Amino acid sequence: MKKFVVLLIFAAAAGLGAFLFLRGDSDEARVKKVIGRFCSMATKREGENPAAGALLISRTDEIFAPEVRIQAARGGFDGSYTPGRLTSELARCRAVFRRVAVRAQDEEISFPEKDKAFVVFSGTLSGDTKTGTSVSEVRDVECSLVRLEGKWKISQLIVHEVLER
Repeated sequence: MKKFVVLLIFAAAAGLGAFLFLRGDSDEARVKKVIGRFCSMATKREGENPAAGALLISRTDEIFAPEVRIQAARGGFDGSYTPGRLTSELARCRAVFRRVAVRAQDEEISFPEKDKAFVVFSGTLSGDTKTGTSVSEVRDVECSLVRLEGKWKISQLIVHEVLER
């Protein structure tokens, strides 16, 4: 009986270890996390401590490739950016708002080739500017990601106007 209990404990431990080892996040889950982190960086809570906001957006190199191509339907953001320049642009954009929430919805993720991902989603931005204007916008976003040194990073964003929702 004692051998049976020891064997049962060993089998349970081995099963748990195998489950934890094999369970690792899928590429799809990792890509979704990168998109979520991007939205978190752009989001600003009312009364947010400026130092906390600066710390949050200082980590753009963790989610953006060394060169990121951006095409926007409007807004003057067309061009190539480094993570450092994106940090500056995010800071500038966030400074306009007292509160802003950015979300990605309805993500469709595909992997067209090894170490490349493509995501299409609806991006929403809602908030209040420091001048008191309320903003609520929806855009369709195409996002390309590349896997660099084992981590998914955004390499391109194309933002389209949504004519009707």
